[in-house]
Amino acid sequence: MAPNFISQVGGVGILTLTDLPSLNEAVMRVFRLMRDGNWYSSETIIDVSEQREGLRRMRELRRWYEIERARDGGSRLWYYRLVQFQNPVQPRLLW
Repeated sequence: MAPNFISQVGGVGILTLTDLPSLNEAVMRVFRLMRDGNWYSSETIIDVSEQREGLRRMRELRRWYEIERARDGGSRLWYYRLVQFQNPVQPRLLW
């Protein structure tokens, strides 16, 4: 199942099985930040994920949640929030 996940995220030749636990941990850090439904900047999400590709970890939450995004006026800074459903679920392991 793990090799299929690597293929699904376009990580063939880049990701290894040993990378998957740290990816899961980063997704969970982003989830714990965003589960309150508040807006967070892309910079904050990246910082919390502890990975350069923190926004990718956030986008992986789209498997379970809707993620809204909005731009701060005319700036280049984007804000994101996780939309809460009536029966929220905690993300499962990605692989």
